[in-house]
Amino acid sequence: MFISIPVAFLVVFMIIPSFFTLIPYSFYRLEGLVVVPEFTLENYMRFFKPIYFSTLVRTLGYSVAATILSFIIMYPLAYYIWFKVPKEKRDLYVLLVIVPYWAGFLARMYGWIVLLRGEGFIDGVLSFLGLEWLFIEILYTPIAVIIGFVHVYSPLMFLAIYSSMRNVEKSYIDAASDLGAGPLKIFTNILLPLTKPGVIAGSIIVFVLVFGSFVTPALLGGPGDIMLGNIIERQFKQTIDWPFGSALAVLMIMIVLSILIVFRRYLTTRVFVI
Repeated sequence: MFISIPVAFLVVFMIIPSFFTLIPYSFYRLEGLVVVPEFTLENYMRFFKPIYFSTLVRTLGYSVAATILSFIIMYPLAYYIWFKVPKEKRDLYVLLVIVPYWAGFLARMYGWIVLLRGEGFIDGVLSFLGLEWLFIEILYTPIAVIIGFVHVYSPLMFLAIYSSMRNVEKSYIDAASDLGAGPLKIFTNILLPLTKPGVIAGSIIVFVLVFGSFVTPALLGGPGDIMLGNIIERQFKQTIDWPFGSALAVLMIMIVLSILIVFRRYLTTRVFVI
């Protein structure tokens, strides 16, 4: 009953529009500023030009890096809150983790600009302490872009992992520790397999959201940090090349679906042992 509501939403607002507009437009050609409804594969062939293919590689790299860093940061945090924080304070700690996610997206991005730019907050603090030589300009670099992604989407990774962490009994960890298992074995043989559904869900969410992003690299990255989403946005807003933009969007959807299918099958069948 309840699942029918989100399914209906996806069908009406995503699948139907894509099937009747995005996909047909991707096979049309552009003459000047006029879209001609004549079948062509030219829009898809353009994707394999070096400039667009290198952008795909960059997009995949940013997506993987942000997903891995979100996992590395949020998994220990979820473990600490569930196993180390007193029960009556857990909800408060969880709230503190996800509160930044409620702030405006653009506000958070401009906040990072203020922090990372030259003569910004960090540079000003270091200058006040006489340590201005420690400041490294990373704004408008890939590092700034990944920082922005991790800051924005890591709370979603936390929620997914934390929901699975709640199903892990502390007695399992205590028993393994009593039998001589070290932290690494406890993590790989107990924690990770038991929280695998949350890790998979969180990784998929972060990866997909980063893969389709275009605002973060536009604000925090330089000219060489554009992603596939930026190119698609430019096709619709600047160059008015809707057929090519539609083709890129269709390819993005196909790439994401293919990666997620392989990713999910691999993680759900792999056994974590050392």
